[in-house]
Amino acid sequence: MIQSKEILDIYRKFWADYNRSYGTEGFNVSDLPEELRECLDKYHKLHPKSCTPAVIRELYVEYLKAIEPDFVADDRCSPTIDLICQRVARSADFNAQSHTYSLEKGIVLLGGIGSGKTLLMRGLVKLYGFFDYSLTMLPTYRLTEVFQKDGVKVYGSFLNSDLKDVRPTTDNLILDDMGAETVVSHFGQVTNVVSEVLLRRYDEAQITFGTSNLDQKSLRNYYGERVWSRMKSMFNFIELKGDDRRK
Repeated sequence: MIQSKEILDIYRKFWADYNRSYGTEGFNVSDLPEELRECLDKYHKLHPKSCTPAVIRELYVEYLKAIEPDFVADDRCSPTIDLICQRVARSADFNAQSHTYSLEKGIVLLGGIGSGKTLLMRGLVKLYGFFDYSLTMLPTYRLTEVFQKDGVKVYGSFLNSDLKDVRPTTDNLILDDMGAETVVSHFGQVTNVVSEVLLRRYDEAQITFGTSNLDQKSLRNYYGERVWSRMKSMFNFIELKGDDRRK
């Protein structure tokens, strides 16, 4: 089990050097610390479950500060950060926090405007990227824009997000600002595109993350009972407390 941020830095440097050389020569895994070697898979990759939540937290906060230099892990967001890191590390401590929590679900961060939800999810993209897991953030308004133009093709299309192209029904995804999207029409077909994407992702058993300014009751009212029933099976709902940090 990796317990030191220094070990993670060694792992990061190993792969940076390896990629710069195109993996040709001069890189011997046996030169790595034993603590790290014992946790690598056959492809020399490190998995989050091989790290303690505490060391993942150090890495996560580093990424958050890289995105927003003035970020402070204060009392308002620290409990949420701890929960996210427990979920990433697949720690049993996460399930113990609530009878509704499960490591098999994604996370939806709930909170007011400017509370830091999107920042935490942007940091999560980078955190999973460290472990070579692809995760893409997609604003919900992009779904509605494309549906108005292309109709049902949106569900199987690659959409350009702020990070890369993403297929909304199958790729690892963060739906940013759920509940803020508008109901739109394409040649008379009126639909809530996010609802349809959620239903399809549920059917495909795709892990999904998200953010919303709404609380659970408001989300239930907004999406309706059919979608809400599936959302409860898909998401761990975590409230991010605090006022607008942008003030």
